[in-house]
Amino acid sequence: MTEGERTDFYFHLEELRFTIIRSLIYLVIAVVVTFSFWQDLAALLMLPVKHLLDSGLLLVTNQPAEALTLAIQLSLIGGLVVAAPAILVELWAFVAPGLLPGERRYVAYALPVAFILFVLGVAFAYLVLPVGMRFLYSFSTGANLKPLWSITSYLRFLLWSCVAVGIVFELPLVTGVLSMLGIVSSRFLVTKRRHAIIVILLLAAIITPSVDFITMLVVTLPIIVLYEVSILVSKRVEGLRRRREAGGRGGTAPGH
Repeated sequence: MTEGERTDFYFHLEELRFTIIRSLIYLVIAVVVTFSFWQDLAALLMLPVKHLLDSGLLLVTNQPAEALTLAIQLSLIGGLVVAAPAILVELWAFVAPGLLPGERRYVAYALPVAFILFVLGVAFAYLVLPVGMRFLYSFSTGANLKPLWSITSYLRFLLWSCVAVGIVFELPLVTGVLSMLGIVSSRFLVTKRRHAIIVILLLAAIITPSVDFITMLVVTLPIIVLYEVSILVSKRVEGLRRRREAGGRGGTAPGH
């Protein structure tokens, strides 16, 4: 490693250190602010079972420090959400100078799309989960049991379900990236459509454990639409690749 390369390496390490420090400062400030409103955040997350609470469901704490642990966990999650834009800006400022102009353009397009798709997935899960919760509650009471759900277990179930659906909603973006790399093709997605629908039905059954056909339909249809959108995205990316390759061949002078 030359002297100049060593200097650049240490410079990037120093920049990374400051990026991490600033990101942690943003996160700590956001967590402290969120901790002041953790009860409001908990109330917001309990809205999907509000109709069950009115019907007799009890969300309980069964450990002495569970409420405090819950407050800390919600503050960390809420703080991470609040601080995420500032942290992403810091990471982008650190990574962008090392990318080529074309790569920066792709990333600049992909990040907002990924964020929007994830938010849509979380919102969709939040709206659909009350139906699944109603089924789970009725299944418990039908067995002559008295449901006493742990507040921590309920919120963990809710958050992981929302995150899982948010990740599923990234399907079009992931498909576009894989198509750009030549790993997946639109032809492959079309031929595997029937298999995909079966997988989507199983996924919908896991996300919303309800035997109600209407609920299954409500969960399944958006994911099938996402799969069809993924096929269109793959076709679009393949068209761009073909034009780029054709342009590259057309601009290459023949050898002598």
